[in-house]
Amino acid sequence: MTDIHSEEDVATEAAGAKAGFNPMFGEWRQRFDFPPVPHRGTGGPARAAFQAAIRAAMTNQFVYWGEVQVVITLYLDVQSVLETSETADVDNYAKGILDAIKGPEGVLIDDTQVQALTVSWIDHHKTWFEVEIRASPDDFMIKPVRFFEMPDGLYYPQPAALWDKAGPKLATALDHFAGLTISEMMAARKKQLRHALRQKGVTRFKAAQMSAPMETQLRGFHRSRLFDAGYDLVGLAEWRAQRTAWAAANAEHAGFLDEMAKTHGALVKGLGAAR
Repeated sequence: MTDIHSEEDVATEAAGAKAGFNPMFGEWRQRFDFPPVPHRGTGGPARAAFQAAIRAAMTNQFVYWGEVQVVITLYLDVQSVLETSETADVDNYAKGILDAIKGPEGVLIDDTQVQALTVSWIDHHKTWFEVEIRASPDDFMIKPVRFFEMPDGLYYPQPAALWDKAGPKLATALDHFAGLTISEMMAARKKQLRHALRQKGVTRFKAAQMSAPMETQLRGFHRSRLFDAGYDLVGLAEWRAQRTAWAAANAEHAGFLDEMAKTHGALVKGLGAAR
């Protein structure tokens, strides 16, 4: 089925994409006007310089947090490809490029998000390359993002700014803690349900499948995928303490979080009974 977008939707997406705040209905593309460098057979300094050049050239101010499809197109001189040892196999170029476009300065959080990868080369008199990413239109956040530990042991991204039709706006404290509370409830319920299913003899794989309807769509990441990249990680106890202090000073908003928790609990109870 083809998505139908209004002229206003298209104009909003186009303005945000031009400014680098969002992908165009989930699609992002950038051309890099310098030669790609293969990962194997190249010295460490050369690889590091290549990846630094990619990051310096990137203009996106958002990051994808969900699964993506990546298309890398290399523009290479066919004579060099076929008759010399100056170039490498296409898959040898992918590693360095993927490493460069992930992390706080990149467009991906981690390369485990890459669900499909296509790498190809085209004959051209000038050597350069292009990267295209396709994803669900809403699976992005405006940078910078921080990662917050949840009861399931994973870390979930949270942006400092939100995107709407008027452009990016700073998230309020209520936006921040409401987002964290939703992720907290979903992660806790997921953990509880999986444990209960495993206690009943359900396999680990099947328990994960059965708990999926009660999980947040927002993807969580293992600490090992984030720490070395230099992301800002906030532990569960730390941000819960911050929320408690904020709620004590903002009782009217804290009541909204309580109502959210009650509503979610009733929903989960109903879904559990249905199973």
